[in-house]
Amino acid sequence: MFFKKIYQPKKYIPITAKHACKLQGFPDSFESHQKDEIPKKQFGNAVTVPVVYYVAKELLRIIHL
Repeated sequence: MFFKKIYQPKKYIPITAKHACKLQGFPDSFESHQKDEIPKKQFGNAVTVPVVYYVAKELLRIIHL
C-alpha cells in the first residue's frame, strides 16, 4: 500500500492552523481563532487566492489571443 510506504511513525509534522493559513495564501499577519481545529476547518473550506489569480490570469491570456 502506498501510504504504508511513505508513512513512518513520528517522522511527520501534523498540519497546524498556521500551516493551513499559509498554504491557502493568507498573509502572515492574519489572525485566526485560538482553537486550532476551528481555523483548520475554515481554511480547508477557503478558496486559495493564489490559485484563483493564476487561473484568471491564464483565462484572460487565452481570451485575448
